[in-house]
Amino acid sequence: MDATFCPVETLKGWKQGEVVEAVTDTSCIGYTTVFYVVMNKQVWENLPEDIRGIFNDVNREWIVKHGLAWNEADDEGREFITSLKPPRKTFTLSEEEQARWRAAVLPVIEDYVKGDTPELPRRAFLEALQKAIAE
Repeated sequence: MDATFCPVETLKGWKQGEVVEAVTDTSCIGYTTVFYVVMNKQVWENLPEDIRGIFNDVNREWIVKHGLAWNEADDEGREFITSLKPPRKTFTLSEEEQARWRAAVLPVIEDYVKGDTPELPRRAFLEALQKAIAE
């Protein structure tokens, strides 16, 4: 395998670390996997307020727990590749290279926010996400 663009946890979980020679940390441009659950808006609006509250409370609690679980799985992936014989090389992009990568993905982000609508406030979502990452 010449290359793969994947979550770090797959290096162990999918054993990709066994077939690659090196890993480059590309976290400066984001993660490679997104998970979400959707519900028909009309169905959501027809749920009783207390039931919607339960969904919201559970989401607030589990967003952090789920994120921590992925971080732990990624840590295991990193540990796995260093435990292999020979250990896999790990590259961290320089600040200059990270800036170049961010600039390269900027058109994708700009294109995403062009689809901003009241029903799907993409810019507000992106800004909230960037703020959470910074924190």
